Amino acid sequence: MHDANTDADKTSQASATDIDCPFESLAEFESELTQALKNDQFILHLQPKVDLSTWSIQGVEVLLRWKHPQQGIIPPAMFIPLLEQTGMIVDVGQWVLGEACELNRQWQVSGLPPVQIAINVSGTQLSRAGFAETVCGILDNTNLPAEFLALEFTENGLFTDTASNIKVCNQLRNKGIKLALDYSGKGYTSTEDISQLPIDIIKLDKELIHHIAHSQEHRAIMATILDFAHQNRLTVVAEGVETAEQLLFLNAMHCTSAQGFLLAHPMSVENFEKLYRAAPRYEYLIEKISHHW
Repeated sequence: MHDANTDADKTSQASATDIDCPFESLAEFESELTQALKNDQFILHLQPKVDLSTWSIQGVEVLLRWKHPQQGIIPPAMFIPLLEQTGMIVDVGQWVLGEACELNRQWQVSGLPPVQIAINVSGTQLSRAGFAETVCGILDNTNLPAEFLALEFTENGLFTDTASNIKVCNQLRNKGIKLALDYSGKGYTSTEDISQLPIDIIKLDKELIHHIAHSQEHRAIMATILDFAHQNRLTVVAEGVETAEQLLFLNAMHCTSAQGFLLAHPMSVENFEKLYRAAPRYEYLIEKISHHW
């Protein structure tokens, strides 16, 4: 549910001191957040993912926004830590799953080409009893084929109580849901660690992408993880692509797909539908960039 171009949107566990409060008190903040779900104040924004072999939209990430009646749009950097701390992330996460799956099913019914929709899942959600059953129930209720849903997990989320989480992930994957690991490249997770996970996708963190054009060390990390992914038939998605240089390197290194401000900013559901119906092709970007360089 986070924006692929901001670290602060990561749904990691937070303490009260981590929370930037937009209200007069934390108690008021929590009360307003509780009412947000009841009063339909949450909205979805979407950011396209572009296949780097076909240069077309192959997927979309779901991003959560809070449209407060007085405060306006409150960024997820402010409210997601409190959702985590209070446990409200479970109910809000379930709402996001339901809305996103229904939305994707409606697109298919309307005649749009099938697209994979990706949703971030926090460690709190993953560890909650019955999580796999909840997800599968949402798929059944919305009649969305499981292959068009991807769930994205952080390293911390997956490697806390690893054995239990792997069991849950296997349940989800056996249903046909695609599973993704958000990979930071900071040395916390090795390819040996990753090999034990039942995943289909490795998502490269924007901080790793940010440095590839100017850092041999980061390019080496990229080469290692891409080689591992290719050997294990995993899809690799690069997030936070913002510059021409980054896109050139990713294309040359045979990264599967990319998302970021260079390709498309997060947008409303309505604007994404218009964009997707227009079936844009992004070859012009690489052609323009290559010509320039």
